[in-house]
Order: sequence, then C-alpha cells, then structure tokens
Amino acid sequence: DNLALHTATLRVVYFLLNEASNVERGDPIVTLRVSNVALASRLSIRPETLSRIFAKLAGDGLLYIDERRIELLNLDALRQILLDD
Repeated sequence: DNLALHTATLRVVYFLLNEASNVERGDPIVTLRVSNVALASRLSIRPETLSRIFAKLAGDGLLYIDERRIELLNLDALRQILLDD
C-alpha cells in the first residue's frame, strides 16, 4: 500500500535499509537475490529508473555497487532521505 505513496527513490532507499545485513557492525551490505528487472517490478518502478537511482546514490557517495552486492556507505544520509519526504 505504501508503494503508491512514495517516490521511486524513497522506495529504493527503504528497500536497501530494510535488506541491509551487518548494520550493527557498521558494515551494511545488501546482496540482491533477484535481477534488477525483478527488483524494479517489486518496487513498482521501471528498470531504467532503478538504474538511475542506483547511479545517483552511488554518485552521491551513499552506495558502492559491485554487481549484486551493494554496500551502504552512509546510513545517516540514506535515513535522512526517508525523513525529508
């Protein structure tokens, strides 16, 4: 239900924060178990939009992406994206 209420970026950030492991150790990692196409479908966005969001967040220094492994580099800034909505 809340997917329709949020922007695509918020949905992606929310997904990443919820999926991150090792947050308590300060090494938050998300390993994607599905393709970007499947993830985009799950988040109700287009695959191109997901790619642009990943590129923007990585360019802003918030993520490091290595194929299906995504390291969250700045949890505070990612959480702030959710709060700024």
